[in-house]
Amino acid sequence: MPDRRPGRAQGLRVREVTRERLLATAADVFFANGYGATSVDAVAAAAGFTTGAIYSNFGGKADLFIAVLEGVAERELAAMRDALDSAASDEQVLAALTSSIATDQGHWRARVAATFEFVAASRNQPDLQHRIDAAQRRVDETLGEALLAVNRALGLPPPADLPALSRAVNALMGGFAVRALFSDDVDLATDISHGVTALLTGAAAIANDGNHVNEDHANAAH
Repeated sequence: MPDRRPGRAQGLRVREVTRERLLATAADVFFANGYGATSVDAVAAAAGFTTGAIYSNFGGKADLFIAVLEGVAERELAAMRDALDSAASDEQVLAALTSSIATDQGHWRARVAATFEFVAASRNQPDLQHRIDAAQRRVDETLGEALLAVNRALGLPPPADLPALSRAVNALMGGFAVRALFSDDVDLATDISHGVTALLTGAAAIANDGNHVNEDHANAAH
């Protein structure tokens, strides 16, 4: 029987609102100041809570940062899916992949810089590295779903190895983002779009070659 005690639902909602406010504030502070220069005290003060609110909801600074990254990735991928759904041309389909980057390249750069600080700080912490890897794998999986939608919209065959393609696209995005940290010549949205197009085209060629080989084998068997 469900717990119908008065106030329980309200308490859960308050906790949810607190968590959302902490995440939004933490994203602003982390991306503005960097991971290393940001403290739990600073995030709590900016959000209008005590540090206890952070520790009770996230456990600490590293957990909070991972939650921030996961939340940002989920919103960006959701925006990508929405842009794909409304795309009316091949150009709009490809632009959907970089919709969040094109909206605010400065914010994207700041997030990448803070993320690299975080990854560097975790290099001697195996447990934290495993959790970062697990979070990245979830992003890769969701990105793979978006890439399949792009393939369908462009009339391309499904990639022979979707996980590998998703990792390659993620690596390409990260690589251009790092370059953009020290080079003003990088146009993130344009450069990433061109790179992703090349990867999708290459993956389609590999898939077609594989299909032809399978057909040849089938014909030979008869």
